[in-house]
Amino acid sequence: MVRDLTTDKVFTLPSKVAQVPKGLTMGDIGTFLSKDGTLLAVDYLGDTARRPSWIVEVETGTVSTVKGNASVESISPGGKYVLASEYTNENTLKYIAYDTTGNVANSQVVPQVVSNNSPVTLADDGATVAVIVNSATGKKYLRTYDLALDTVGERIEVAIPKTESVQRVLWDTSDRLSVWTFHDTESYTATLTTSWHLDAGTGETKKTDSFKIKSKVWDYRLPGG
Repeated sequence: MVRDLTTDKVFTLPSKVAQVPKGLTMGDIGTFLSKDGTLLAVDYLGDTARRPSWIVEVETGTVSTVKGNASVESISPGGKYVLASEYTNENTLKYIAYDTTGNVANSQVVPQVVSNNSPVTLADDGATVAVIVNSATGKKYLRTYDLALDTVGERIEVAIPKTESVQRVLWDTSDRLSVWTFHDTESYTATLTTSWHLDAGTGETKKTDSFKIKSKVWDYRLPGG
C-alpha cells in the first residue's frame, strides 16, 4: 500500500504488485516513489532480475511493466517517467526512460562518466539525467546528461564536505535538486544523514535537515524509496 502521511489516505495496490512473489523476500524487492506520490515502481533485484518491474499509477491502480532485464534507477518528481538501466550484449550500459504506460520515451548507451557514477535521477522532461561524480580526492561534481541528444553537460563542483557520501539525489525543479548524504565511521557504519538543496547551475548547496542514525538501527529509508 501507499499512505499519504499528510492526509493519512491509504491507496491499496493491485494484488499482483502488493504480494511478494513465492520464493522471494522483501530483501529481493526495491521500491521507488515519485516525489509527488503519484507513481510507484517495484523492482525485483539480484538473481530475480528476469522478472518484469511494475509501474503503478497510485491513485488509479493502473499497472504497466518494464522488461525484466532492466533495473529501475529513479522516477521523475512529477511521476511522468521511470528511468531504468540495462547492460547490452557489448557490456555497455543503456539508460531508458519509460512513460507511465511502459513505452520508451528516450534511450541511449550512456558515456562512461554517466555509467561509472551514481546516484542518478531523471527530470520530468524524460531526458535530463543528473549524476553525482565522486572523485578520488573526495570532491563531488554534478554532471547532467541529455538522454534524447546524447550530450553531457559541464562538470560543476558540488559544495558538500568530503566527509559526506551521497546516497540519493532527486530533481526538485528544473534548476534545483535535493541531495541526501550520510556520514560514516571507519567501519562504514552510517551515523548521520543530511539533506541539501543543490543549485544545478552553480553547485551551491543549502543544508535543509539532518538526523542521527542510532547504533541499533539495522535499516532506514530515504524519501523516494
